[in-house]
Amino acid sequence: MKMTATEAIDDFCEKVQASIDSGDFESINFQGPSKKAAQKELLRGCIWQVNGRLVKLIKKKGNKVQVHLTFKYHGATDICKNWQIEDTSRLLKELLSATKENAQYKSEWGTFHPCGSPLGLSFCSLKTCHNITKLNLITSKINTMKLQSNEATKDDLVTAHDRIKQVPVSQQASFWNALGLSKKPSKRRQCQKFVEIVGNLVKQMPTMKSSKVKSIQTIDMGCGRGYLTFSLHHHLRENYPSSISIDTRGIDMRPKLVAEMNKIVESLREANETNNMNGLMFETGTIESFLRRSRNYVGYSKSSKVKEQLKILIALHACDVATDDALWSGIQMQADIIVVAPCCHKEIRPQLDAHFKKNKDCDPLRDVLRYGIYRERIAETITDSIRALLLELAGYQVNVFEFIGGEHTGKNVMITGTRRTTQRSKSERDSIRHRLQKLTEMYGIKSQKLVAWTNHDSKVSEKNGVSAKTMPPL
Repeated sequence: MKMTATEAIDDFCEKVQASIDSGDFESINFQGPSKKAAQKELLRGCIWQVNGRLVKLIKKKGNKVQVHLTFKYHGATDICKNWQIEDTSRLLKELLSATKENAQYKSEWGTFHPCGSPLGLSFCSLKTCHNITKLNLITSKINTMKLQSNEATKDDLVTAHDRIKQVPVSQQASFWNALGLSKKPSKRRQCQKFVEIVGNLVKQMPTMKSSKVKSIQTIDMGCGRGYLTFSLHHHLRENYPSSISIDTRGIDMRPKLVAEMNKIVESLREANETNNMNGLMFETGTIESFLRRSRNYVGYSKSSKVKEQLKILIALHACDVATDDALWSGIQMQADIIVVAPCCHKEIRPQLDAHFKKNKDCDPLRDVLRYGIYRERIAETITDSIRALLLELAGYQVNVFEFIGGEHTGKNVMITGTRRTTQRSKSERDSIRHRLQKLTEMYGIKSQKLVAWTNHDSKVSEKNGVSAKTMPPL
């Protein structure tokens, strides 16, 4: 016999209450209209999703478990509410019935749309340890799907009010304290985000999906105190089996700093029974000196076993043309993944200033370029765009994006390149060269280090003091 809307809602609410009382409850979810359901202005203030779970509130009189719900609205601020366990069924009925008395669930826009209407809640789902029960509020139909065997109990469920954020590197990792980062959450957040990005790129590489890789080798150019070096190495050691060799090198030109970092590695290796610092070391040298010896460097040879190696090059905030040094090193050693976050774009700015001074009366961007702050930002954008084009020309799939909020660092643009399995066609490469030439002509760019090294005919001269023998063309 078909249920009425009221009967279906009552039955669903009773199932929710029963699952809480029995300890089987995991979560509830309500779905409203999607953004495609109506015009944006009609949706403003409408509930589009409600998520509920159990939380344990710690109070002086003792801990108390309640139902915590998060109301999400279209174009309005989320609202969170805690319900008493014994009131759950009654409050659910009030919510799903959507009567005029439901003012407590309205957004700041003061709108609330009736259940079953085009802008109201449409679907509800209850997840327990054993079943998923779904209620269609439009048709008043209830369906229950049995889950596979699950031994979870009420005590196993996460009931902390503040959920533990999932991060790629454990907050309890011993190297945080050794590097003095325990009380620097902003720095740790940058490291976590960087590792998350690189870790996802590693997962997406075809060679990793085919399980053919036997070693992952990482070079951190201009590593400084090695925050990223330690973080990424720890992540790779923790997430890949011992059958895959993890080898990480931090390169920096300051001997005293390198010695200090190697001492920290050794102390962590002796104290850590999991050996997740094995394969990590720091070397003294410049990016260019590493490039010269990279052809003989173990792990970067162009042997027949190259498909068994995954090569990563990273460089965070390598100053000015040092980023070009790092990019060229990655291209030369045929790195599978290149990740850089540029810093201090000084090379292009004087050329842009001279070009504007010469053409300020006829330049279509004169009302933009007359402000120094805009010339600085455009110089950064041009530099990184040139780098992205050259990476594409070298056979990489490129992405440029903001990798972390500006409150953590102003230099938050990241360039990633993953080596393509197939080369671009001649017409595609010619198109990239043509676009590069047009870009440099438009802004009067006469020299750029990475362009000179790759030796492309983009009307950018090679008068930057770097010989072809030191940095050979592609």
